Amino acid sequence: GTRSLRRQAMTQEIQLSLQSGLASLVLVAGTLALHLAPGGSVMLGWAVSLLLAWRCWEATVAPFWWFRARRMGMAASHLLVVLALLNRSKNIHFDLFTSFMMLGPGAFLGCKIALEFFVGERTPVFVQRWRFLESSVEQLATLTRRQLRFAPNVIYISSPEELTGEAREIGLDFGGLFRDWLAQLALGLFDAENGLVEHSCVDGTCYARLKPGGDLKRLEAMGKVLGLALRDQQPLGVEICPPLAHLLTHPTLPRALQHIRESLPVPLGQPSVPPMDAEPSDGLPTSPSVSGGEELRRLGFCAEWLRYVSQEEYDFWRRAAHGAAPLDAVDYQGPRSAEGLREHMERKALSSLVLDVSTELEHLWRGLRSVPNVSLPSLEREVKRGLEDAEEERPSKRRRLERSVLQGLISGGPDVPVTLWQGVTRYSPVEATQALDGQRTVMWFWDYVSSLSVEKRSQLLQWITGYRRIPPGGFPAPVPYMTLYLANVGPDRLPTAHTCGLQLDLPRSYADAAQLGQRLGQASAERQFYLV
Repeated sequence: GTRSLRRQAMTQEIQLSLQSGLASLVLVAGTLALHLAPGGSVMLGWAVSLLLAWRCWEATVAPFWWFRARRMGMAASHLLVVLALLNRSKNIHFDLFTSFMMLGPGAFLGCKIALEFFVGERTPVFVQRWRFLESSVEQLATLTRRQLRFAPNVIYISSPEELTGEAREIGLDFGGLFRDWLAQLALGLFDAENGLVEHSCVDGTCYARLKPGGDLKRLEAMGKVLGLALRDQQPLGVEICPPLAHLLTHPTLPRALQHIRESLPVPLGQPSVPPMDAEPSDGLPTSPSVSGGEELRRLGFCAEWLRYVSQEEYDFWRRAAHGAAPLDAVDYQGPRSAEGLREHMERKALSSLVLDVSTELEHLWRGLRSVPNVSLPSLEREVKRGLEDAEEERPSKRRRLERSVLQGLISGGPDVPVTLWQGVTRYSPVEATQALDGQRTVMWFWDYVSSLSVEKRSQLLQWITGYRRIPPGGFPAPVPYMTLYLANVGPDRLPTAHTCGLQLDLPRSYADAAQLGQRLGQASAERQFYLV
């Protein structure tokens, strides 16, 4: 509830302050070490002055973010630090007060904000709305690994006439525009109509797998999108098949693909696998008959991968292996034993998911790995997760889907649960939440959210926060919750979303739930950003 979110926010602020203290301690220790050098006293005076100037600068910058996030306490503490530093600006020696100012709250965050937003570390990305996908891919292709250390600064251009002028969308990117751009770009790249992926429906869920002949430049851009989203803990609401997730977590995928290609072919009719119902030895998947050696074993490759090519085809060959489906109606010339049919399933799965798209896989993998500071689950953890799920099933039942760690991080789940959304939302101002019209507006809002379809609910969440799914553990720092601000304005005003601060300004003067829903639908259809 609210107390839990407050404790989480306080913990994150304490962590930021501790990081600030450690960074400042290193600087103070390095400055004091100047005493050992010739002329150390003069150098020490200059160093102290520079450190005080730096601390004053970043402490001045930090309140902008906290004011935007409506954390007045943190903003006020930074302003007090600024006033104290200005008062001590002529101090050239360390004393207790000066040292305390150097270790003040939020120094790490203030310095980070100064670097990202005011020193030009963020590379601008100009996105043309009338050719959104093309311009986004072109811009991503130019970003180097060094430039990807920070999230790009997204600038939207609404019409071709603005290219030669100064008029652009005036919304400032303090994180919200970037999240919205990343979510929209992921949806476009994973759309089957753009020719990069194909979708297979397995147990009611559509999973994306790579399509042969996809545009390599766009595939590399797709990898960068996945890397940026993973680094910023932003679920994209797209489902990739578990085999693709296993392949992307491989630390040296290009070399592994080369080894797999070099190990082929194995003559047909010489099966080297036990029957389908046999238990895998030493906790690893059964060695595939097409060989591929240790690399395929590490990837957890097995005949089950065929499910993500075609569920119907997988079910047919599995029934055939148990003698429950006739083979006369299909073009199959191999052995009709269980071992031979399993080998046939493995060959088809390996061809469709690995060999036919090996070049596409390499470019997607290189794009993902070009984003620095991305924490990926280990390949061993990915494969072990799938094996544990398989062992839970009874032999007479069909194996359940592998639960991929990376797949869950990218997707964020199949839906946006209303109860989970409510748990990461707070309300302000306090007096409005206690009034009858405020309580009524909050109830109408959540009734409207509950009535939406999965896609519409994701779109509304994206319009307010930039996220299409609630991140695991809630929204990341420095704003760990969404704010529903009950505005005291007339019913003619539309709701306003502050995407960077995860805030929705919702008028509490609407006459009924129908008017609130109509106004929210009208406002959320607007995609351009403004400075409000």
